[in-house]
Amino acid sequence: MKTEGEKLVDRFTQFYRNYYEDEIDTLAEEYPNQRRSLYVDYNDLFTFDRDLTEHWITKPDRMQEYAEEALRLYDLPADVSLGQAHVRLYNLPSEEDLDVTDIRAWDDVVGSLIRTDVYVQSVSEVEARATEAAFECQRCGTMTYIPQSDNGLTEPSKCQGCEREGPFEVITNQTEYVDSQTITVGPLPESNTASDGELTAYLEDDLAGEVAQGDRVRLVSVLVGDTNLSGTLDFHLDVLSVEDLERSVEEFWSGEFQFGRTTHELDQQVFEDFASRAKAVLETQTLDETATRTKIITPFIGLLGWRVMHPEVAVEYTSDALGGKDRADYVLRDDESNPAIVVEAKQEGTPLSSHEGQLKRYMRNFGAVLGLLTNGESFRFIASDPRSDIPEEVELVSCSLDELEYHLDTLKLFYQETHVGENSDESVVDVAIQQIEQEQKGEFDESEVDTETWENEEDLVKEVISQTEESYDEGAPVEVVIEKLVERGFVKKEAKQGIESLRKQGELYEPVQGHLRTT
Repeated sequence: MKTEGEKLVDRFTQFYRNYYEDEIDTLAEEYPNQRRSLYVDYNDLFTFDRDLTEHWITKPDRMQEYAEEALRLYDLPADVSLGQAHVRLYNLPSEEDLDVTDIRAWDDVVGSLIRTDVYVQSVSEVEARATEAAFECQRCGTMTYIPQSDNGLTEPSKCQGCEREGPFEVITNQTEYVDSQTITVGPLPESNTASDGELTAYLEDDLAGEVAQGDRVRLVSVLVGDTNLSGTLDFHLDVLSVEDLERSVEEFWSGEFQFGRTTHELDQQVFEDFASRAKAVLETQTLDETATRTKIITPFIGLLGWRVMHPEVAVEYTSDALGGKDRADYVLRDDESNPAIVVEAKQEGTPLSSHEGQLKRYMRNFGAVLGLLTNGESFRFIASDPRSDIPEEVELVSCSLDELEYHLDTLKLFYQETHVGENSDESVVDVAIQQIEQEQKGEFDESEVDTETWENEEDLVKEVISQTEESYDEGAPVEVVIEKLVERGFVKKEAKQGIESLRKQGELYEPVQGHLRTT
């Protein structure tokens, strides 16, 4: 009579014959150098046998063994062996989703198979990890083979020959190794979670080396909880399969408005929505520089039409011609792969003035015509000044997160589509010249009201701020001021433009982010 395990192996064998015969033939032809795994769609297995999928979710280690044993026993030519091939389940339903920032000791998913969408924060080098180490007793020469885990090298407790406690030497050419990589993952930038939680994940064999820092991936993994020496529970993921997320950053942040590769008018509402979501992150989390980049700056770059997981966005960019001396946080490249824009990121709250020289140096050394310096709260847009006989840069706009929506002309210069096709760097510079000249003349973006009317409206804006700031220790909240101006007949856009105009004239200042005082 067959055991329960043997019955499950038989069911997997039948499943392979019904659904994956061609895939297994291909694996057998390409194993082990070109292909090392059979990928099984959850939906196929669910259709064949619902119980198998349920068991695999709740008892993943055991079911993995049965699935791979069935693959090893599958009818193949005598000279073909899939002895070390893997079976990797993918396309799990959303019901198995797990938030990596919200794992608790009482969760019944510990030890189960889960699906999680994550941002890859860091990756280690791919290393060879021993899976079964061969030890030779230095007293009698007896060989002992010990299975190994992720927790360091485990030696025999005693020699199987002389029964002494060693010493032992690892015999490398008889030890079995597998490629291994450790990555750190966290929530996606657009998730707006209240936690910065991160989790360690382990990738082995053909998965090692398949992800890079900054990737957005869907992991199917076993959630493992280990008790450390201090008695607390540490969680990590043993990854079974990796899928690239097809949705791009701008889809999450921009709602219905999508940046394509055709001419597209920038939408003020898009940047207002972005500011609202970014502020929610800033108000609920304390961000270091990496988190500021992940949660604020990378999505902003995506909002400008740049594909953040494409070579056109180079992260930690350097130039071999410069000996790798300068390393920019981001370099955005045109359709000929030449640097067009340098983006230098700083931690939230970091004053930008002391870092402007660094950005300008990167622009000159990399040959970029535009630059952006930001800490996620404030943004400085810089352009190379084509009117100068010596290398010189000029500030186009300096604004807060809330004010981005009023500088669409400047944002257009940084839009991906501006740097492809017929739009050369020279044409970008020409537009930048016009922008600079408008700024120097004191022209106000998109304002078409006559001077007398605008001055009267500015007086009203200043009066409302003056009255409101008396009720708040940190000054008048911008949102409250706008609300009061709308009540007096302003449209929201005009109210924000009035505030911006007074700020440029030095009539207002921000004692803290998002609050105003009159001078």
